[in-house]
Amino acid sequence: SFTLEKNTQTRSFGTAPTLTVGGTGGISATASSGLGPVYSSVTPSVCTVANAMVTGVSAGICTIVAEQEMDDQYQAAPSVTQSFTLEKNTQTHSFGTAPALTVGGTGVISATASSGLSPVYSSVTLSVCTVANAMVTGVSAGICTIVAEQAGDVSYHAAFQRTQRITVMNDSILKVINVGNGSISSIASGINCGSICSNVFAKKTSVTLTATPDSGYLFSRWLGCSSKTASCTVNLLTKITTVKAIFNPIPEYTLSVSVLGLGKISSDVGNIDCGFSCSTRYSAGTEVILTAFPVSGYALTGWAGCSSSALQRCSVKVTKNTKVSARFKKLN
Repeated sequence: SFTLEKNTQTRSFGTAPTLTVGGTGGISATASSGLGPVYSSVTPSVCTVANAMVTGVSAGICTIVAEQEMDDQYQAAPSVTQSFTLEKNTQTHSFGTAPALTVGGTGVISATASSGLSPVYSSVTLSVCTVANAMVTGVSAGICTIVAEQAGDVSYHAAFQRTQRITVMNDSILKVINVGNGSISSIASGINCGSICSNVFAKKTSVTLTATPDSGYLFSRWLGCSSKTASCTVNLLTKITTVKAIFNPIPEYTLSVSVLGLGKISSDVGNIDCGFSCSTRYSAGTEVILTAFPVSGYALTGWAGCSSSALQRCSVKVTKNTKVSARFKKLN
């Protein structure tokens, strides 16, 4: 008689994975028996393991144990461990577009980190600007330098320091005044009013204004700007710049018509429709077409006072008080 012993088996780990906080990596421990191991972490605050997948929890030394119980052919294998360093992730951050900033004004800055962590801002030019959270305040004209720092956390290394330079300009107030009925607006935001308004801009800024008359009014001229049109560009070179837009009512003129002979005259616009004489007031520049209608037995022989005429029609552009007459003659 003799005793039949179970086979012995050995187990060993393969190459350890490279793993960072929050990342995952596969492990492998093979047994001479070909049987699969059971994994567990003895450092769960640093890493966890499910099947053969390790997940990083925090920076430190991760230790994984592989065990293999016996079966009907093999004795249990001695447990083996694998330890490796779990590194923090690296991060970068960068500034967005620098805000426009004037003395006494404020602007928002923004630095975004790849980690999603918020940066801490500081000013290294306190005589030019200060910063609180992400709000920069201009103190004096010059170059403002803001530093963004991100110290990292349990998952991320500190990011390299980043700086942003902002030119702080002396400010200039643009005041616009509307005289008459209309509105004034600027292409750049800040001016949009129908009476009086103002806005602060950086000194030496060029601001383009547009004057828009209300119905029944015309833009007349600018005061404080040399433009002859409704668009005006102002260069802000002083502390306060004042610009006025003048709007005048569109003038009205009288168009009077008279009939010589038997017939009548009608207009395409307005209220002219008469057989002797009548008149109507029109806004300056209105184009009016008059049409002559002779009574039976009469014919139109001519117009007087028209800008142009053809057959039964007379065209008049009303730019002043105007008189027009139509002569009708009895047919033989």
